[in-house]
Amino acid sequence: MEHRVAGSLLGPGKYFRLDPEGLGDVSISEVNVESIAKMLDEGRKHIRRNEATFAELAAALGCGLDSALRRRQRRRAAAAAAAAAAARAADAGADATQ
Repeated sequence: MEHRVAGSLLGPGKYFRLDPEGLGDVSISEVNVESIAKMLDEGRKHIRRNEATFAELAAALGCGLDSALRRRQRRRAAAAAAAAAAARAADAGADATQ
C-alpha cells in the first residue's frame, strides 16, 4: 500500500518500484539454490514485462540506458520480423511445389 501512496503523492516519473512482486520475504543472505533460481527467473521476467518503466527511469536519471533499451527492443522487433518473413517464404515455397 505504501508504494501506491508514494506513487500518488510523487506523481509520474518520480517514483519507481523496481522489485518483482510475488517472491515473498527473502533474506539478503539467502543461500538456497532453488530460491535464488526463482529470484533470478522472476527478476528477468519483471525486467521484460517492465522495459518501458526501466527506460523511463533511465531517462529520468539521465544515464542513457533508455537508448540501450530502445536498441534492444528494435533488435527484438527486427528478429521477429525476420522470423515472420522466413516463415512466409517457407510457406510460399511449399505452396509452389504443390
